[in-house]
Formats: sequence, structure tokens, C-alpha cells
Amino acid sequence: MSFVSQMAVKVRPGQRADAIAAFKARRVLEECADAIPGFLKGRLLLATDCPDAFVVEAEWANPGDIQEWQNHPVRAAQASDLSGWLAEEPETKIYEASTE
Repeated sequence: MSFVSQMAVKVRPGQRADAIAAFKARRVLEECADAIPGFLKGRLLLATDCPDAFVVEAEWANPGDIQEWQNHPVRAAQASDLSGWLAEEPETKIYEASTE
């Protein structure tokens, strides 16, 4: 069983491509994998109905890994570095992955 976090990100109008480029250049997912052994994989999902939104989806071994990442200093540094692109605070939801 694994767990999935989805962080919905809304960026300033017309800035999604630049925000995603900054996200990738910052190596957000790679740093997460380096910092938290329970991080299994991650990806970006681009909203088709809103040109100023995307979702960061990550799969985790257990919910404790998600909490560890949310409190990690690397995540805090990433958030600070990327905050200039945001139109509003991201919203995160956590799901248990069903195997059925």
C-alpha cells in the first residue's frame, strides 16, 4: 500500500510555463527523493481547464514520510525559492492508494 499527496498550485496569470521551469531547475522532486527515503515517485500534472494551475503529485511509502517532508528544511527552502510565482497558497490533499 502507498499514499499519494497532491498539491494544487495556482500561479500568477500567464506564469505557469516559467513557474514549471523554475520548479524543474530547482530540482524539487529530486531533492525530495534525496531527503526522504519513503518518497517513491513524483510528477507534475498540468490543468487542462486552467492555464495558471498545476498539481504536484507524489507517491509515498507511508503517511509519516509525507509529514517528514512537510517539515523538512529542504522543502522550506524550496517553498521560499518558488513563492514568487504563486497566486495563492498551495492546497495539499493526501490519499491512500487503493489496490482494488
